[in-house]
Formats: sequence, C-alpha cells, structure tokens
Amino acid sequence: MSRLTWLHISDWHHGDFGIDPEVVRDELIKDIQGRLSISPDLSKIDFIVFSGDAALNGKAEEYEDAKNEFFVPVLEAAQVEPDRLFIVPGNHDLDEEEIKKLPDDFRKDVVSKEDADRWLKDDSKRELLLRPFKDFRSFVSGFTGQDSPDYSDLRTWEINGKTVSLLGINSSWFCRRHVDAAGKKNDYGFARVGERQVHRPLERISKSDLRIAVLHHSQDWLEYSDGRVVWRRLRQGCNFILHGHGHVPEVTAEHGTGGDSVIIPAGASFGGRPPEDPSRINSYNFVHIDFETGKGFVFLRRWIDERSVWDKDIQTYPEGKFPFDLPGHSTVPHQIPPPPRDFIGRSGELDLLLDGFDKGATITGLRGMGGIGKSALAYVLADRLRDRFLDGQLFLDMLGTSKSPLDSKDAMAHVIRSYLGADASLPEKLNELSGLYRTVLSGKKALILLDNAASREQVEPLLPPKGCALLVISRSKFTLPGLKEKDLDVLPLDDAKNLLLGICERIGDHAEELAKLCGCLPIALRNAASTLREKPNLSVANYIKRLGDARERLELVEASFTPSYDLLTTDLQRLWSLLSVFPADFDLAGAAAVWEMEETPAEDALGELIRWSLVDFLPSVAGEGGRYRLHDLARDFSGSRLDDALRERARLHHAKYYQSLLWAANNLFLQGNSSISMGLKLFDINWMNIKAAQNWASENKSKSDEISKICSNFSEAGSIIGLRLHPLENTKWLEAALASARKIRDRTAEGDHLSNLGLSYFKRGEFRKSIEYYEQALRNSRKIGDKQVEGNNLDNLGSAHFHLGELCSAVEYHELALKISRDIGNERGEGNCLCNMALAYSKLGEMRKALECYSKALNISHDTGDWWRLGIISSNLGNIFFNLCEPRKAITLHDRALKISRSIGDRSSEGNHLGNLGIACSYRGNQQKAIEYYDQALMISREIGDRRREGNHLFNMSLSLRALGQNEKAISLARSALAIYEETESPHIEAVRKKLAEWSG
Repeated sequence: MSRLTWLHISDWHHGDFGIDPEVVRDELIKDIQGRLSISPDLSKIDFIVFSGDAALNGKAEEYEDAKNEFFVPVLEAAQVEPDRLFIVPGNHDLDEEEIKKLPDDFRKDVVSKEDADRWLKDDSKRELLLRPFKDFRSFVSGFTGQDSPDYSDLRTWEINGKTVSLLGINSSWFCRRHVDAAGKKNDYGFARVGERQVHRPLERISKSDLRIAVLHHSQDWLEYSDGRVVWRRLRQGCNFILHGHGHVPEVTAEHGTGGDSVIIPAGASFGGRPPEDPSRINSYNFVHIDFETGKGFVFLRRWIDERSVWDKDIQTYPEGKFPFDLPGHSTVPHQIPPPPRDFIGRSGELDLLLDGFDKGATITGLRGMGGIGKSALAYVLADRLRDRFLDGQLFLDMLGTSKSPLDSKDAMAHVIRSYLGADASLPEKLNELSGLYRTVLSGKKALILLDNAASREQVEPLLPPKGCALLVISRSKFTLPGLKEKDLDVLPLDDAKNLLLGICERIGDHAEELAKLCGCLPIALRNAASTLREKPNLSVANYIKRLGDARERLELVEASFTPSYDLLTTDLQRLWSLLSVFPADFDLAGAAAVWEMEETPAEDALGELIRWSLVDFLPSVAGEGGRYRLHDLARDFSGSRLDDALRERARLHHAKYYQSLLWAANNLFLQGNSSISMGLKLFDINWMNIKAAQNWASENKSKSDEISKICSNFSEAGSIIGLRLHPLENTKWLEAALASARKIRDRTAEGDHLSNLGLSYFKRGEFRKSIEYYEQALRNSRKIGDKQVEGNNLDNLGSAHFHLGELCSAVEYHELALKISRDIGNERGEGNCLCNMALAYSKLGEMRKALECYSKALNISHDTGDWWRLGIISSNLGNIFFNLCEPRKAITLHDRALKISRSIGDRSSEGNHLGNLGIACSYRGNQQKAIEYYDQALMISREIGDRRREGNHLFNMSLSLRALGQNEKAISLARSALAIYEETESPHIEAVRKKLAEWSG
C-alpha cells in the first residue's frame, strides 16, 4: 500500500533561553517516540521538515547546541537519518551583526519589486544579500547535506514508489529591517520571497508525484504584492505548503482556480512556557497520506503546560485530527473553504438566505463593499447547505476586482475537470463547452460558489441546470434571471464588539470604542484585533489613539479597497475621492455642487459608484429619490487619493452648498405653520454637513473674501441656529461670523452678528454681556438706517433689562421697539414686542395690561403661523393665571407650551416650561411631581449652559424639598442656587439669602 508520513516541527529558537526549554523538549521526544498511541499510521516516519528559526540569533554556537540538544534527539526519536531532515531558514536565523555590514541599499526597510528581482538575479548581489545566513547555511549543509539551504533549495526522494520533491524557500532574506511605531523590529507585511526564487524550481519538480513547498512565513507576513504572486504560484505548483513563524496551528485545504493545496503551519516547538499570547501555542504535527484512497490526516499536537505534556490539539480541531483530500484525488469536489472559526453574527441574513433556498431559490447573490464580510457569510451559508448538495461544492475565484477577470470558459473548464479529472480534454468552441458544462452537472446536486464576480456577462453563462445552485459574491451590483440578491451592511455594534473580543480578548472594555473606529466593518475589525493579538506589547489604549488618525486607519482597509478603486475610470476615481468631503450622508444636489456638474450626469456617476458598492444609496421612505453615503473607512480611503488643491476646491463648493441649504431651512422655519417642521427637518438631516462646512469656512476665513462671506452668511440664519445650537457653540459661530463681516466691511451682517451674540449671551443668563452686544448692534443699525433691525435690538435690550429686574427700563425699550415695528409694518416684530411687554407688565402687577398685550400677540402669532411664539405666549399666560391663583389653568397652558417646544426641538423653552409646571404642581401641594419637573428642567439648563434658569430650578427644588421635610438637601440646593445668582447678578439674590437664614436658624 502506497503511504507517506512526515513530521513537521518549527521555531525552536535555540539561544539564551529566558526559560529553560528542557521539560518541553524532553516531553516532545517522548511524544514522538510514543506516536503509535496517536495512530498506527505513524509507525514509520519517512522524513522530517523543520520550517525555520532553529536558532535565536543566527550564530554558529547556537546551531551546534541546537544540533546536539534538539535535532539529534528528535531524529533518534523518529528513527530518521539526518539526510531525511529538511530545514529552511526563519527570521531568527539571520545574524543581525552581519546585516549591519551590508551596503545601505540592502539595509533599508522597504524594497521595490524591481530592486528585489535585480538583486536575486545577480549572483554576486544575491550572495552578498544572503551573507547574514552564513552560519545557518554552514550548519544545515554539514548536517543534512542540503545543497542550498538558504535559497531555493530542492530535494527529491523516491518513497514507497512515489517521487516526492521538497522546495525550500527563504522568506526571511529581507527581515529584521523594519522598525514599527513602538521602536521594535516588525517584519509584518515587509518580508519577501521573490518570484524568481520559485519560478524555475517549480518547473523542475512539476512531474513529481508529490510536491511540497517549505518556507518560514505565511502569506500575510509577506509584502502584499510579493505574497500574492508567490503564494499563487505555490498553490498552483505544490500539493502542500508547510510554514512556521505564526505559532498558530490552523490547517487550511484550498481548492479553486488559484490551485489546489493543503497549507499546514507547525506552530512553535518552543515559544515560551506558557507563551505570552495564549493563541500562539507550542505545537507541532504529523502528516499521513494514503495515495490509494486519496485521503490524508494532520495529527495536531499541543503543549499542555498545566500537565507538562504534549497532547492532541482538540482546541484547534475536534480530536486533534484534521482530515483532507489529497489535492487532485477527490472524486466529489469539496472546494468551498470552511467557515471562519471566529465568525460572528449575521443570523438575520443567514435565516433570510436559508429561507430562500427552502422556497426554491437556486441563484443567490451576496453584494457589498470590499471587507463587508460577503465571502465569510457565503462560506457559512455553504456549510449549512452542504447536506443538500452531496454531489459537490465547487469554488471559483472570478477575479472580478483584477484587470483580467476569469473568463467564463475557464470557469466552465474548472467545473468540468473537477468531475472528469485534471487531464480531461475539452472542446474549443464555446457552444460545445457550454453543452459539456451542463451535461456534467445534469442530474447532480451541486453548489457552485462564484467569489469576486465581475459582471452579468461573466456569470450568466455559468447558470447551472436544475438541481444545482449558484451562489454569487460580488462588489458589483448586476441582475441575473432568477437572482435573489442580498446587500450586506456593516455588523451591528454588539456583533462587532464580539468579533473583536473573540480574536483578542484583552481588548476588553475598549471594544465599543475600537468597533466604532473600525466603522463595524468586518475586515477592519479583524485586522485591528489581529494586530493587537499578534503584538502583545502594543497597548490597546495607545492603538485606539493611533487609529484616531485617518492615515493609521487606512492600514486596516487599504488592501480591501484598492482593487475596487483600481477598476474605476480615472474620472470616477476623481469623483469618488471628492465625495470624501462629505462627513455624513448627502443628497444628489450636494454631490453635483461638489463635483461642479449638472444633476443628471451626477446621478449617472453616483449610479456607477453604487454599482461598485463604493457608495450606499438610502431610498426615501416617500418613494422616489433618496440620499447617499460613504462608509467612514471608505471616506478615509477615497480622501487619501485626493490632492490638497482638489480637496480645498471641493470643500469650498461644499461650504457654499450647505450655507445656501441652511438659509433655505431658516426661511422655511420663518414661514411658520407646517413650514416650521419642514425647515427643522431639512436642517436636522443635513446638520453634520452644515457643521463641517461652517467649521471649514471659519478655519479658512482669512484666506479670501469669498470664504469670509460664506463664514459670515452661516450665522445669518439666526432663528434656526439659535434654536438648534448650544449657546456656547452658537457663540463660536457668531464670533467667527463677526470677524468675517468686519474683514469684508459688511456693516449689515456685522449688526446681525452683534445682535445674535447678545441673544446667545442672553440665553446663557449673562445679561450684562448681552446688553453690551445689543447696544453695539443698536448703534450699528441706526448708523446704516435699518429700522427693522433697530426695533429688534431695542426689544432685545428690554428683555435683558427685564431679567435684571429693571422693569421700567424694560418697558421703555419695548415701547420704542413696538412703535418702530408698527411704523414699518413688521407684524412678527410687533408680536414679539407685545409678548415681551406683557411679561414686564405682569411682573409690575399690571395684569390687565399684560393680558391685553398677550391677546394681541396671540392673534398675530396665529396669523403668521409662529408656533414657537405661540408656545411662549401659552407659557406666559400660564404664569399669569398662576399669579391669579388658578393653578389648573396654569398647568393646562404650560403643558400646551411644553408640547409645542418639544415638537420643534426647542430645548431652552422646553426647560422653561418644565420649570413652570413644577411651580404650579408645588403650589397645589404635589411636591414629588414638582421635583420631577424641576429635575428634568435642571438637566436641560445644564445641557444648554443656561446658568440663570439652572439657579431658578435649583432654588425651586429646594423649596419643594423643604416642604417635604428634607431640610439638609434643601439648604444644599439653595446654596448652589445662590452661587449662580451672585454670578449672574440675579434680582433674586436677597430672597434666597433670606430663606437660607430662615432655614439655618
């Protein structure tokens, strides 16, 4: 019977051990000697593979000790001669002292493909480049007899009637150069092989019955383009790829158009006791193949530190025994990769897709942006469906994101040969090939997974006959007859956190913050968690801080987004990059403005970007139209492709558009009635873009008059901004607008900003400060002859004096303002003046005059549709009825006012109405209900920075607590209120002092 068995070990790191490895080594020898207890198939070991890092520092004395203390005992335990031991170099087999002696070019931390090819081609340069391996080469050649152990080494044996060839590859010749941000040597993504190292050797062993590639690093440790090319060649040319370095023993059987191979890492024979990272375990394996059945097993062994023994690795695979089909021997194709072991979430999507199959769906499409997790979900779905498709599960990479997608004819050929054999002859004509494709699949229940599909034209010829099913994964959106498509979105936050913690448990309480930085995008989450798992010295908090920089976040998605970007036309690349100026979702008109084009071509361009899953479309609930958005990391990537000049021009047009949109929202708001909610909705859905546009204009206002004008204009929408912005933020906007208006000598805008600054300080309870700005605004309005603005400023001055307790001055200002409003026919201004005068008359005890003013103001507010003013009047009338000892009417009016303020999102008025309701409830003896209202009002006043009302709510709450007998709490709150009153020059200071003296006595 034709069988083959080998032992695969790696990563011994012989040197100045921080921990004595003797126990681990001795138990390893015992485990190898007792291998018959693992399986009778391991009785005879035909050869041993060691996949790198025999030494720690690449020194001759380390190899001599490793030979005597490790390799010789292992050979004796396995009953194998040294000439059947095959060793390749690892990054620790480099002598770093020798690296320092190399020319500067050979010591730089990044090398281009062109330079690498040139160095490896030139014998003298290659010899110089490999000099740091001289002690390794001397040791291995003398011990095992290998001809070229440090570069492209070939060894062929005849074993049990089979020709077995091993290709030894040096993946470490460019290691130990790159230094990471933490100042440590880090080869991840920088190691190289060079296609030249494998090209001719693969040709030389192509006729062997079994071809095994051995190297130290897995693909993800290699420079991206080099790893992609080399590993594709190895998968196509070898049956097995053995490697070390990763200290993670997960085996992968790959089948597809990229080649059929089993990839087997060895883990580390000694990486610590226990290793610092629990996921990087001490491990090794045996591999056994039966050529007649085409079956094989990897026997996974793991160091159990708690018992100081080597045992079967049941944590990596059940029973520690991984089965596989010998590449090229399986009669029923099982090519679809297994589901990721750490797959999280997507239960809703899975249930929906499985339900579709239950209902007879045969063509299913998973679509979405790069890195969204389409392939992982497809592998899980295929695994759930495997019992329904017993005649095969076929996998093809359609290369849809490459410049040369897989031809449909080549895909058909792969499926046909999966059943008829690799040497099956195929017809050249497309019609005949299509017929054979359908004939081969006819009567079978097979699932075909097309990953990375490019287009309808590529996929449609592959539609299978009845009984089979097609699962299509694509970044590109296209239709097919009978296709049931599912567009994937990012993971929910809880699933994103679980994925992070499943990969790297030490992320702990930082999981939510890290998930949000990754935009809950699976590829970014996986890469971030893997970085922290692979670098135990890297602080989670520091890593999160670094990811705050968009350039750092790019590393998480660069490889995923680049293929899609490269497939776009130059013009679409530019347009997509320009969309990075939008911090949130946007409409068609916004995109057209930034792109400086009409809406029709803009809509076409957005459609193409949607088709490539680079832009998401959010349909309007009303039907036609909708909004567009970029994922946060897509925005980072597209923005990185934009030069500064184009970015600044795009931001200018972005700012212009959203300044105009803000004015439109404000105009709707001022129209009253139903237009109020329309204006507020327009503002709210565009708030993130409005905020970003104003911020850019504020930061760049000194660069040009045009930008200064935009910055000033943002604060001209005073009504809606005053309602929606926190007073502190509104103040910053206004200060920038005032500076801009003065820079361009716009006296009208200057007066508006002065007036609104006064209002902003008024809302914060800083009445003296507000009067300073109102008086400046008044002088300005008189100088330019604007009577309406003059009236507004007089009215505002009256309100400020009212709150300082200067009631007579308040009435005088309001009367002057009222006369101007009536003279110029400013009905809205007249209503404001009447409402404010009513407040003053009420405070003076002249209730008849107050009610008369409110009645007139109420009529004007109804006529103009001014809901906000209606709410204020309702509240003020409530106060009057309260003073008339009619608390029921007061509560009804305050409740009506509260509903209005909440309907338009007016937090300041909402807090005021809640406070008034508290006063009314307290008067009626319901102190507990009063405290509930005060507590809500207090929270709002602190949220918006209204110190005056914060003091009022604290003092009123203290009165209710006193009434409930809670004297200590009452005194504490009253003292807090007094401090605020003293700070804001409140007229209530003496009243509070008197109460405190009474309560303390």
